[in-house]
Amino acid sequence: MGTLLTAVLTLGSVAVAVADTAYPNNDTSGTFVVNADGTVTATLHGTWSWTKQTCENRYGTAWAVDWWGVSTSKTPANNFTLTNASIVTSPTTTTTGSVTATGYIAVPPGSPPPPPGTPTYYFHVSTYYAGQAIHSATTCTDLPGGGSTGSWSATATYPNQSDLPPQVCVNMYDVHGKEGTPSTNPIDYNPSAQGDNSIQQKLIDPTAGEGCVTPNPTPIPIGTIGAVFAAVLFAGGLGFVQWRSSRRRRAPAA
Repeated sequence: MGTLLTAVLTLGSVAVAVADTAYPNNDTSGTFVVNADGTVTATLHGTWSWTKQTCENRYGTAWAVDWWGVSTSKTPANNFTLTNASIVTSPTTTTTGSVTATGYIAVPPGSPPPPPGTPTYYFHVSTYYAGQAIHSATTCTDLPGGGSTGSWSATATYPNQSDLPPQVCVNMYDVHGKEGTPSTNPIDYNPSAQGDNSIQQKLIDPTAGEGCVTPNPTPIPIGTIGAVFAAVLFAGGLGFVQWRSSRRRRAPAA
């Protein structure tokens, strides 16, 4: 049991695509569910666009999620492990597993250049992509004016509510290849080494909230009370059943 937490969407306008990679549209959204054991399950979803490639010209579109939150440190201050995370373990396989931050992407400065001394921000990634859309008639749609579009989603479970960062952001990747033929270059499946992505190509800026969701962890007290109340009712119900069963075996003492 859990309490569904609302996810407040914080997005800037996505820049017009000028490079050959996909980018998340400004419909990124998500839900955060507090489970009875205190963990929090996050589910993100949205759509992507690719203005310079049709579905046939690429094997697929991949995405990474900074579950730890964009920051000025190359490694998260709290590099916790997420469980039940969606991960891409091979060009054809998306499964679930545990992930930690193992790499990063430096967010390019905006234009005009920021003042001297402005810190660099980093988008943290795990060893695996958080999901992929292998291009096919059901996962990718060619647009009448050129380009293509599709949907994306990712999920993971946080150890605790306190581990939720201020924002959770997504980044899209070009994994090259052709429809039906994946790339054989291992870099195409390395989210920290594959530079053909929407952040490094300056199609989105996560520091401006583009491609990001801001979790709103309320109302936690109601959820906690609800879980405890349900547990009490469940335990009480079991006690009632056991008591009734005991009466059938023997008469109560006088």
